[in-house]
Amino acid sequence: MPMTEITLNAVLNLFAIRAASAPDSLREGVRERAASYLRDHLGLDAIQPYLELYDLALDMQSEAPAPLLAERGASVAAGLGRQASRQEQVSVLAALIEASPGVDRCDALLPALAEALSLPQSLISGYSLFCGGDFPWDGEGLDDRFLIPVDGDATARSGAGPRTLHRPQFRGSFAVFRADESAWFFRTAPGSELLLDGVPPGTGTHPLRQGSVISNRMRDRVHFGEIAAAFSISSGLAPVHVLEGDHLDFRYGGAPDKGLHDFSFSARGGELVAVMGGSGSGKTTLLSLLTGSLRPRSGRLLLDGRDVTDGSMARCGVVGYVPQDDLLFEDLTVFENLYYSARLGLPGLSDSEVRERCRRVLDELNQLDTADLRVGSPLDKTISGGQRKRLNIALELVRRPAVLLVDEPTSGLSSADSVNVVSLLKAQSAAGRLVIAVIHQPSSEVYKMFDRLWMLDEGGRPIYDGNPLDALVHFRSASYRAGEQEYACPRCGNVNPEQLFEIVEERVPDERGLPTGRRRVQPEEWHRLYLDSAAVAAVPDRVDERAVPAEVETRTPPSLKEQFAVFFARTMKSRLANRSYRISVLVQPLLLALAAGLLFRGSWGAEYVLRDNVNLPGYYFISSVIAVFLGMALSADEINRDRRILERERLLRLSRGAYLASKFAWLLLAAAVQTALYTVIGSALLRIPPSWLTPWWILFSTAVCASMIGLILSDSLASASAIHILIPVLLAPQIMLGGPAISYDELIRKDAGDRNVPLVAEIMPTRWAYEALMADHYRNNPFQRLFFRDEIDETRGEYLADLYIPEVRGLASYPFSPTLDAAGNPDAAARIAGRLTALRNELDNLERITGLEWCEEGLGDESLVPGAYTREAQRAVLAWLKLAEERVNQDREAASERRAGIESDLRARLGHSGFEAFKNRSFNREVEKQMLGVRAGDAIVLSGARLVPRVLPVAIEPESRLGRAHLFAPFKRLGDMQIPTAPFDAGVLWLMTALLALALHLRLFPRAASALRRAGTPATPHSKSMV
Repeated sequence: MPMTEITLNAVLNLFAIRAASAPDSLREGVRERAASYLRDHLGLDAIQPYLELYDLALDMQSEAPAPLLAERGASVAAGLGRQASRQEQVSVLAALIEASPGVDRCDALLPALAEALSLPQSLISGYSLFCGGDFPWDGEGLDDRFLIPVDGDATARSGAGPRTLHRPQFRGSFAVFRADESAWFFRTAPGSELLLDGVPPGTGTHPLRQGSVISNRMRDRVHFGEIAAAFSISSGLAPVHVLEGDHLDFRYGGAPDKGLHDFSFSARGGELVAVMGGSGSGKTTLLSLLTGSLRPRSGRLLLDGRDVTDGSMARCGVVGYVPQDDLLFEDLTVFENLYYSARLGLPGLSDSEVRERCRRVLDELNQLDTADLRVGSPLDKTISGGQRKRLNIALELVRRPAVLLVDEPTSGLSSADSVNVVSLLKAQSAAGRLVIAVIHQPSSEVYKMFDRLWMLDEGGRPIYDGNPLDALVHFRSASYRAGEQEYACPRCGNVNPEQLFEIVEERVPDERGLPTGRRRVQPEEWHRLYLDSAAVAAVPDRVDERAVPAEVETRTPPSLKEQFAVFFARTMKSRLANRSYRISVLVQPLLLALAAGLLFRGSWGAEYVLRDNVNLPGYYFISSVIAVFLGMALSADEINRDRRILERERLLRLSRGAYLASKFAWLLLAAAVQTALYTVIGSALLRIPPSWLTPWWILFSTAVCASMIGLILSDSLASASAIHILIPVLLAPQIMLGGPAISYDELIRKDAGDRNVPLVAEIMPTRWAYEALMADHYRNNPFQRLFFRDEIDETRGEYLADLYIPEVRGLASYPFSPTLDAAGNPDAAARIAGRLTALRNELDNLERITGLEWCEEGLGDESLVPGAYTREAQRAVLAWLKLAEERVNQDREAASERRAGIESDLRARLGHSGFEAFKNRSFNREVEKQMLGVRAGDAIVLSGARLVPRVLPVAIEPESRLGRAHLFAPFKRLGDMQIPTAPFDAGVLWLMTALLALALHLRLFPRAASALRRAGTPATPHSKSMV
């Protein structure tokens, strides 16, 4: 055991003080004990220089009186206590007790040393009895710090007396003294021929270390784990969980030889079980079966005799799972990671109780000094790899699970960190937990800490279940190796676990002595040997009566409200703690607003006037695209980065809905800030009137809708790079189908009969955002909102009187065109029938607009069909159209007068220059041009059986009662309601958000993708999705 020169000098001084306080006749014995300590305990070969230092110190102390020696010894011991470990302190005090037993003069020295080292005074009497020549081998007078092997069963202790171990072969041959949790001592009885780690221990006491093995000449063994388990038994039968596997068997679809083959076991609390095997040997599969992530093809998994094959063990809250990879929030501190995990796993505790338990767990794991440190990423480390691993384990330990499953706890750690982590797991098993750990390439020290080994071979075939040290003997014997009974180095006691794989996977050499690809012993043979061995026994129908099964209490997860609060607080804390994230969220809208505002402002070198800015519609469209981009970019990593953490939290039975709601709430907050920054800066640069609340609401609604798309991507795709590659792919159709890039008229069928926006464009958030921004600016800018209703009525009247009604007259006159010969031309007859159908539809439309009924006596639907449509019917239609035109002109003139009156009043109040200035800073000609649909070509076209206008979209009322309409319609119809375009479009964006949220919650897109994959590949009937 390594020790610094300063510490060793202090130890030699204590030996010298001990010798100085003893009679001259016993001083040589003290010197010999010091030499033994240097040689056997510290492993030093060249001890003479240190003995000379001891002699020099003895000369300096030999004349001092006993009280002064006690004072000096206490001073040296106090310094030693600050430099040596607890185990080393106990070992030094034990060596000093053993150096000259029975010396009365030193009674004051040893208590002073124990007090200085903060060790109990009872240690002196206990160890003095243990190392004395009159040690009671029958156990008389011993307390529970001692252990002796006995003939009878090791029953629970009901009172004072030593611990007992039921090993008749070793009765009366050795004893163990536990001086401290970290310091154990062993001694043999006179005449016994025992081996300690394969070497005769000799007389006297010896440290009993983790993984030590005591054996006799008959090759019977007592392992350290058995002794530790005997000491862990308290008064009464301690409740213990028993986990059993009854012929568990699992196969992967498409690979019938891969999975886990017929594995039975029975493990109970207090055991530390190692699972070892090569790649593809089923170690992870076994853990997945134990956690309930996979269902066995056959066999049962039982907890205290109850069938938990369906994963109910996880629902009971008794199992904890620590995956190989980090499950930490990199931007949170050590304490925050543990605190939020505990809040989710311990709903019954108050906040103060949760915080206290977190501090206690961190203290137990020696992590309290790192509690306020940011965890960081594996590449940007703030805490070490060993500390990260201990924190991952702490996330489970804070819930105090009875069964702890750990995957590769030493992966990527140094030797020292590996020992520390496995020591932590050993301490958990000593506390009564069952710990099962997949381990890879353990060192000798780590290997000897395990109480039990499950070894798997290729394809998931169990080949060993027993004590780890016995495994070497088992495989040596099975393969007829020389030295088959040797499991450790006779000199140093180290074990080489790699020998297990060398034996199991040994290759047959060719004629040149080079290894071939064929194994000497096939996996099936090792598995057959395992099945035939006495270690495999059928799982009983009920639990061993000597064990008291712990009551399995189903833990209820926190309420949905509490889960939401914890998820939201954790997300917000981690995001705000990430400096890069903060900068990105704030700088993105800032830069985009500056770019859009400056580029679309135009008028470089001249005075800027909003009224003359021809780029304003383009700014509104690109703003809708930017809102979609901000929303998707904001949410693209939200679920994907939590994917592994969600897999662990699945065992806590937490609500997916609460988790998604917390993400949505955070995205609402972040999107609100981003779109507010963009809207304020962009509006300021373009001098858009200050009523920016509605544009912000529209862009905010768009960003939120897009964030749901990002969340679906984050949930559906496992690769972050794939998610970010898809963002521009999804943005492209948003740009193409948003409105300005491709005219919707070109996407509508020629015989559609309406000008409604194509359905493929209706699912694009940019289409609704762009229309809402344009409609809001045109209708609600400070200038236009004074005239909007009257101006729209006037414009609609002009359209109806000057364009629409003349076209309807043309439909009425078409059948009597002199160029048509319906009787001899079927095509002409069909055209006439089509025109009459269109005429009937447009008369209905005019009736709805004007309120005048066109169906009169002698004129009705039956009159507007080929053969029944006569000149008289034509004259009746034209007469009614004249009445409708008069009504339209009356309404137009009234609207024109109202608009002129408002304008006159405004000019009177502001003056001519004030009126023009007001219009310049509030109104935009290009927006008006787009809204009025000024264009070359036909103003009205015949589409199907309807006249469809191609101009004045803002003046044309939509006919659909389901909310569908042409682009820039003045309002949308929903049943009998007329809803202005901007709020209706914002409502559609929120409806799309709700539908996307539902699809996200139900995982419709991943399930659809899985269904498509299953349609083309063989199914895997025995696996369960780990969602």
